[in-house]
Amino acid sequence: MYRRPITVLAWPARNALQNLQRSDDIFVIAIDTAPTNDRPAARRQIRAAVIEALGVLNGCAPSRFDLATVPGQPPRLVGTQIGVSLAHEVGLSVAAIHLRGAVGVDIVKRDAIVQAEVDWYLLAHDYLGPAALKRIDDADRGQRPQVFATEWAAQEARLKCRGLGLIEWDAARESMKKFDLHPLELAPPWIGMLAIEKPLA
Repeated sequence: MYRRPITVLAWPARNALQNLQRSDDIFVIAIDTAPTNDRPAARRQIRAAVIEALGVLNGCAPSRFDLATVPGQPPRLVGTQIGVSLAHEVGLSVAAIHLRGAVGVDIVKRDAIVQAEVDWYLLAHDYLGPAALKRIDDADRGQRPQVFATEWAAQEARLKCRGLGLIEWDAARESMKKFDLHPLELAPPWIGMLAIEKPLA
């Protein structure tokens, strides 16, 4: 079901700078953020990291890149075909960069789902669709939070790749586009997924 996992580069660690290679076309960087709900500060941090990473990747000044953000729309690198997607949770922000087009990324903290006693059945029914609902329902009881978090992150990543916000599941819409889904290599309790559109056959 899923493609190869994507390594997540801690930013601004020195090894992250060394590991960026122009021959790759998908990168995910992560920054630890304050353990508060200060989302504007987290957004500023991860956007600055994206610009810095692109400068490193292209061997140029970060000021060459302009990351435009409009509320309710995905971020856009002005004058390029480079896709960028951002995700935030308390304590962690990630950015996915796809040099060849649109991308979507999302992260979920598994422990938050357990602590909130999420009604996964209702949420999966309304937002994830019957196939995901079955995968969650078929999982062992102790694994359901993990499976739910993975399915939720995958759906959010798909929607972001299409430039959509969270919306209820619709069979007709879901059949329109297919995606490659890549798990992110994140330490527990974090779960992350990245989506890119499958190329046309």
